[in-house]
Amino acid sequence: MVEIHQFVPNFYQGDAISGQLLELDKIFHRLGFSGKIWTVSSDRFLKKLARPYQQYSRFSRKDDLIFYHLSDPSPMTVFFHNLPGRKIIIYHNVTPHHFFRESRLFYPTQDPQEIQALAEVVEFAFGVSEFNRAELA
Repeated sequence: MVEIHQFVPNFYQGDAISGQLLELDKIFHRLGFSGKIWTVSSDRFLKKLARPYQQYSRFSRKDDLIFYHLSDPSPMTVFFHNLPGRKIIIYHNVTPHHFFRESRLFYPTQDPQEIQALAEVVEFAFGVSEFNRAELA
């Protein structure tokens, strides 16, 4: 059976993206799909619900459906690009790196070409708002 996996750079309680991901996870499981949450970083409250994204390679299958919650500059973008499986982007827009200067979640700037290259490998992409959809387009 097809599994549905979700990737998110940062998985934190109270974060809107993490909240949406959790709601989607509930829906997928109610519909009978199994799958896991994969992340770069998570807080102590959600850590038990997610796995380090680098471990996904051991579980990946070409028939899996993979959602990527694209929001923050992350090494996960290139990793997602190279995965087997059917890919969907949920675009929350990329937060400019200067907002992370005081945070332990700081990443270098996201290379726009990394995001543009995803267009070649995804089956579908959508934004969570009209602003995000227009930016993604």
